Amino acid sequence: MAFAREQRLEFKDVQLPLFLQDIVGMWQPVAAARAIDVSFDTTGIEMIRADEGQLNRVFNNLLKNSIEAIDHGPGRVDVSIASLNDELVRVSVADTGPGFPDTIKGFRLFETTKANGAGLGLAVAKQIVLAHGGGISSDRLLPHGTVFRVDLPRHGPVAQ
Repeated sequence: MAFAREQRLEFKDVQLPLFLQDIVGMWQPVAAARAIDVSFDTTGIEMIRADEGQLNRVFNNLLKNSIEAIDHGPGRVDVSIASLNDELVRVSVADTGPGFPDTIKGFRLFETTKANGAGLGLAVAKQIVLAHGGGISSDRLLPHGTVFRVDLPRHGPVAQ
């Protein structure tokens, strides 16, 4: 349902480091119980214009997926913020899990590696990021792992 519904966003100023620190803090006990370290690093990005509730869905999904991919540690999830330029910021979520099999297209609707997964989380996350005027991508890390990169405009989507 969330995938099919048109994204209606309510933009406001969001202090990105504090926002992400809250999400990371929420997942740290879950990760620690599985012997997974979670780190957070920022390079001074302060504010973006975004729908905080919708971005919460995106980053909760990425953290949850990373922790579930590792399952039980030792393992690591690294969350970072970087400035790409004056207009874009990048939030990266990298994990030391097994990575996506080559046969899986992670953002395709109903694609999943989870036994009980519906394959909606990343597809919905992509729709939310696109509605913000941003982009989302993933890459396998060698020897194992995945990195998700979410690029967001600092000042909200450009009017069309």
